[in-house]
Amino acid sequence: MEKIEKIYPRLVKIRKDLHQCPEKAFQEYQTAQYLKKVLEEEKIPYETVGMTGIVATIKGKKSEAEGEKEERILAFRTDMDGLPMEEETELEWKSRNGWMHSCGHDMHMTMVLGAGIILNQEKENWHGTVKLIFQPAEEIGEGAEQMIASGKLEGIDTIVALHMNPQEEKGKFLTGYGARTTQGICLNLTIKKDKKTAENVAVEVASRIVELVDKKTASEKNFKNHISLSPTIINTEENGDVKLFYDGRTFCDDDSDRMEEIIDHITGVIETFYPVKIQKKVVRIGGSVQNDTGAVKRTEKILTALYGRESWTESPPAMFGEDFRCYAKIIPHLVFSMLGGSAGEKRYGLHNCHVTFDNNALKSGTGYYVGYARDYFKHTGA
Repeated sequence: MEKIEKIYPRLVKIRKDLHQCPEKAFQEYQTAQYLKKVLEEEKIPYETVGMTGIVATIKGKKSEAEGEKEERILAFRTDMDGLPMEEETELEWKSRNGWMHSCGHDMHMTMVLGAGIILNQEKENWHGTVKLIFQPAEEIGEGAEQMIASGKLEGIDTIVALHMNPQEEKGKFLTGYGARTTQGICLNLTIKKDKKTAENVAVEVASRIVELVDKKTASEKNFKNHISLSPTIINTEENGDVKLFYDGRTFCDDDSDRMEEIIDHITGVIETFYPVKIQKKVVRIGGSVQNDTGAVKRTEKILTALYGRESWTESPPAMFGEDFRCYAKIIPHLVFSMLGGSAGEKRYGLHNCHVTFDNNALKSGTGYYVGYARDYFKHTGA
């Protein structure tokens, strides 16, 4: 697309600038100021949500006589926050503040900005509204709820999001119907030993829990879908207590419920055989993103027209959580896709301090958003 090629050098600069200032959830102050500066330069009006969230609005100016009688509202959503880790890439413009955009949020923001720049230039050609949603705090699963509670997203018919996948082939889009991500379930167990018992008893209990949970989840027949449950951290406290943290991933509430039942049963049995008390805290993070069938069909049609049929494939759901699913509470049609694009020879995964993303993916992602909007306002449906 000629318009994307024209602004590509600017998009690369925007991406590099954003990459160098990753920030904590709900504290994306420098990021928000930068985004507002670009929006102001393009004369795209925006509103602030909370301290750092932004909703920008582009209204098409084509007359109702030529367009549809009822105005339709389409939204593109990007996340903004970084992760607490030292970046260990070889990039000259890597972050140096103890935080990193290792989940590709700098790429996501740049693509949505790029689409906004082009669609704002074309607003005389279509009737309807595009909202650009810059959402904070995706990494802790709380940002989407803040954006929804603001009341600034009312009336949106379809919302679109694209996420980088550095382990997939460059330029390859991953689409799919139904569930596209998991819901997270964090199980925090504190094993408290009796003061009179041996110091290592809590460690022994933690090891036994891990063993039993592994066996039970592997043999369990009542899960409806594939699940993942892994111990991530085992900490021994000074008093001899042990903290055991589990990271679970499921595709439905029933499987999360069953996961909790298994943990409850095993810890209950353990307490009858060992002189310990086990405290449990459960945090469920979001739910599974459920793609709308019509929106997926539109996505696949657009990608085929833009980049050819070989540019996309229908893939299994991603084994991570995403609070994008929260928007289903107020928006009828959601579509979440992924885009391959590692810049290094080795394809590191998301949230890795060595991961890099190919700037050329900015063209593909921006083109997808622009193509979706053009087709959306030309035809009815999600």
